Amino acid sequence: MVNFYKENETNTFSIYPETGSTDSSFLVKLTQDLDLSTAEFTVSRINSTTTLNDILVLQSTSNTALPEYTGQYSFELFTIGEGGPLIWGLTTLTFGGTSQKWGSATSAIGVKIDTDRAFVYGSDEPIFTEYITTNEVGRYTTYHG
Repeated sequence: MVNFYKENETNTFSIYPETGSTDSSFLVKLTQDLDLSTAEFTVSRINSTTTLNDILVLQSTSNTALPEYTGQYSFELFTIGEGGPLIWGLTTLTFGGTSQKWGSATSAIGVKIDTDRAFVYGSDEPIFTEYITTNEVGRYTTYHG
């Protein structure tokens, strides 16, 4: 299981991929198990290996793309694509979510090289917004969902 910490700017983890790669950058896709929301971010390889099936030591240097909320996620690791055509079932774009003509749309996602489980240590505390006037107090929150 891969662990990510939202409070840390840098997250480093190791995996033994199902399919090897000598690439230096990869795309991580996390899918939340309950509401199926997704997050995508790039990671860089920090170990130096030359074989195709060696352990990858990867590092994310920004926590902004990590999900806000604690929970279990499905983890997928992709090579960075060459901007080739979208392939049905391999893209994260939805049919209604793009304004490009489907046959000419391209993707930055390459080949999937690993599938695993991930746990994100985030926050479960709701954020309340308050409006205070001279004769009333209003408070509301918007829950992730």
